[in-house]
Amino acid sequence: MDQGIFRIIGECPTPWPCFVIAVRNDVLENDEASIKTILEIINKETSDFKNTSGLDHIISERYHQKLEDVHQWLSVTEWCQHNISEKEVDLIQNQLLKLNLIESKKLSSKLLHNFIK
Repeated sequence: MDQGIFRIIGECPTPWPCFVIAVRNDVLENDEASIKTILEIINKETSDFKNTSGLDHIISERYHQKLEDVHQWLSVTEWCQHNISEKEVDLIQNQLLKLNLIESKKLSSKLLHNFIK
């Protein structure tokens, strides 16, 4: 149930995806196969996620959200099946710098590990 606790004071579209898989280097180095398996499962489940019958009602009921809010969220949310690009990482870092959330940029190639070819 929407209790009206929060009010929207504005929107700030971000240049980054809402859902990103982040992995510590030691986990990646020691168990890359498990990470790859997890990503394959996520990609399989999300590839046709928005076409799930009654998805809007399921989300609305499970998370106590207004149906119209769920429709709005689903209309602007996508699950992508490709790796984030170096260009996207650069855009993200530029925005984070602008917001003073990071002190400096790193080489995008050093931040990415591509499983999907």
